[in-house]
Parts: sequence; C-alpha cells; structure tokens
Amino acid sequence: MLWRRNTLNQRSIVARKAFAQTPGLGRKYAHNHKNYLKQAIKQDIGVNQAILQYLTERHCSSQWRDMLAALGEELAASMDVAGLRAVMWRVGVRFAQRFDTGACATLAELERAIAQIWLDVDWGWASIEDAGGALVIRHYCAPLRAALGDAADDWSPAFLEGAYQHWFHKLGSSETLRVSQSTPIDATGCLEFRFGR
Repeated sequence: MLWRRNTLNQRSIVARKAFAQTPGLGRKYAHNHKNYLKQAIKQDIGVNQAILQYLTERHCSSQWRDMLAALGEELAASMDVAGLRAVMWRVGVRFAQRFDTGACATLAELERAIAQIWLDVDWGWASIEDAGGALVIRHYCAPLRAALGDAADDWSPAFLEGAYQHWFHKLGSSETLRVSQSTPIDATGCLEFRFGR
C-alpha cells in the first residue's frame, strides 16, 4: 500500500479539530496558532500539575473511574504483563471493528478518519507520519491512565495497538507489517507506535 506524504497543512487539521473542541482554546489557536503552540510546548508541566491532574480526572467518567481501576488491579493480579497485553490487544481489535475508517486512498485521509473516530469517542486524537521505512502513529490524550491507573501503563496501550492493527489490516496491509508501541505512555496519555516490519 503506498501512501502519499502529508503536508504540514493536512497534519494540522487534526490538531485544529482537537483545539476547536476545547472551550476557549480554539479561539486562541485560530488567532495565532504558531505562537500558541510555542507557548504550550515551553510550558513547564511541573508547574501545571494541578491542571494536568484535573484534566486527567475528567478523562474518565467518575461513575466508571473506581470500577475500572479495580478491574485493572484485579486483571494485573491475575495475569502477567504478556497476558494482559494480549487481552487488551484483542479488546482494541473488537473496538476498532465497531468503527469504519471508510476508503482511505492517502495517508492524510487515513489520519483524518482515525483522528475523527478517536475525537468522536473522546479518546484524544492521532497523527500518522511516514518516516521512510515505517509509519509513526502518535496518539494524544488517551484516557488509559485515567481509567485503569498508571499501574496499567505496561499493558493498557496494547488496546491502541490492536485498534490500529485492525484498521491497517482492513485497508489491505500485509500481515508482516505490525503496529508496535515505541514510547511509554506519558502523564497526558500521549504515546507513539510504529507500523512496519
């Protein structure tokens, strides 16, 4: 499957949608997105720990947070990390089967389709970049920590691996190409995957 490279403008569509869905943020972004992004990148996360905690807690409905955390603890007590990753991977596949990306002829179309699926279910968003021999998938603001706790960081991202693998497979990718996690999940729910051999 050949993908055309994204342009900077096409990649920024995903970020604009995410910013537009955050009250007040969309207006700032629209007025001067370059300066706003520079400020956001330079911001010290340590200083804004209270803000980060607030957003993290809102990332999972309070009616489900304790139940899902207890479920995660029970699963972790019953299985090893490899088994937990396998379960979460299969859950990710089942999740992705519920959402059709549509026919995507370019990488930009696939990125928009997947990002919109995640935005629609309030699971953050994603960007996909052609890095030569592989695709780099960046998932932003996944609510995995909010739902399952940071003790699940070693195995919960396999949910995303399974979802991405399913979508690439449905679009005709070879069985030899696999999605694999390439960075740990951070405090904001952001992480990277690699799709390749």
